[in-house]
Amino acid sequence: MYDMSRVNANGYFDMENTADDRFKKRVALSGQRTKDYACGTYERDGGVVETVTDDLPLFVKQYHAYYKTPRGYHRRSPNSNGGINKTAVLSFLSMPLLAYVDEICLSMGKMPIPAISVKMPVSVRPATTKNCSLFPGRTTVTSTTTSK
Repeated sequence: MYDMSRVNANGYFDMENTADDRFKKRVALSGQRTKDYACGTYERDGGVVETVTDDLPLFVKQYHAYYKTPRGYHRRSPNSNGGINKTAVLSFLSMPLLAYVDEICLSMGKMPIPAISVKMPVSVRPATTKNCSLFPGRTTVTSTTTSK
């Protein structure tokens, strides 16, 4: 589960989490949208980095290890190639994507692999445990991941 509205609105690790930061993003993305319209093409965000260096955050290294290797590469995958349209994230800045996260219960139990999708929403996990007793036989996702 990715909280893409949060990442796009607040930046990774909530490093761009002010109204001014979001306003600047909206201005930049609106300008990009105008430019795309004028050119008749959509500029892409670049996808996952081509080269991994030691100074990159762990999650970037993990994205690369998945999307740029035979395990996760696909010729039509935006992350494996040129990325998504830069303006595609504009709507995420204002939408509460996980507004009903407290209703999420899964029947899977544990995920034994270090899944990026399980690591990312650490702040969301407590909410997903709240109402699972309302759904007999369902449990929340628990992770056995470790950070390096």
